[in-house]
Amino acid sequence: MAIGLGYRHINCAAVYGNEARIGGVLASAFSGTAGYAAVARQDLWITSKLWNDMHAPERARISVRKTLADLRLKYLDLYLVYWPLRNFHPPGCDVSSRSPDATPYVPMWRTRPASTMRSSSPQVSINLSRIDEIVFDQTYSGFRSSPFGAHIDL
Repeated sequence: MAIGLGYRHINCAAVYGNEARIGGVLASAFSGTAGYAAVARQDLWITSKLWNDMHAPERARISVRKTLADLRLKYLDLYLVYWPLRNFHPPGCDVSSRSPDATPYVPMWRTRPASTMRSSSPQVSINLSRIDEIVFDQTYSGFRSSPFGAHIDL
């Protein structure tokens, strides 16, 4: 319905648990079977997020592939690396809780450039999100592959 009303930015995340459903909506929107005129893929801006427990390089590749499959897309316009720490929040936990293995994602970005996720989808633009100036400086120090952008909390 939102696409039929003119919305053009679709903001997703695997952690929301609805990407497969959104994929069905997108397929209907692209085919013109949603009750309104077909919308071209290039007319939408579709964002998803790498959640904070998926930062390890292999898990990141699996995550972006699953997101693309669930959304029934060949590419994302923006893929956010959403939190500065690898951390798992079990259901019902306090949001300030930290896993004992919660570490900054800086090492992942230094050893595995953004191209590791781009290899899963040649047109994924990576964005670092919810970082502060210190993590930003640490991440970009010696960076081999620049992300598309950065959301910095000052």
